[in-house]
Amino acid sequence: MRQKLPLSLTAERYERLTAPIRRRKWALNLLLWSNRICSMLFYIAYPLCILWMLYTGDYFTYRAILIPAISFALLTVVRQLINRPRPYERLSIKPLHSKRTRGKSFPSRHVFSAFIIAATMTFVFPWGWIFYLPAALLAVIRVLMGVHYPSDVMVGAGFALAAALFYYL
Repeated sequence: MRQKLPLSLTAERYERLTAPIRRRKWALNLLLWSNRICSMLFYIAYPLCILWMLYTGDYFTYRAILIPAISFALLTVVRQLINRPRPYERLSIKPLHSKRTRGKSFPSRHVFSAFIIAATMTFVFPWGWIFYLPAALLAVIRVLMGVHYPSDVMVGAGFALAAALFYYL
């Protein structure tokens, strides 16, 4: 029998991991709200960062717009081509977050977006590194919710960091 990697997600592992959350309504609500708050943080912070750069006349504003946009487009194409089923499709699990999306699990665009925005914020502001904390939290949340595999979020984050290193340095 083939040995599963520790980071691979099986139905049994997912059920064991999420059982404490399922037993406590407040924990499930906290997880779902944390997902919304982390996502909204990035949806609000990124446009504000761009507006700040435009206001201050920052020469690198075009980079802060084009790098995330081009990288996001490339990631979307890769994701469409791979079209990996989501954990709730392949493992027959009941996710903590209901989603109708089929396929397109690998890599995670939510996590990619969070990490590329964190990288952009770090490029623009000396304190921008703090955005990596909610980005990492979002990666964990997406796996706990059952909408992504650990590899989906790790590759999404890795792609964002690679794009940031390549273009921002």
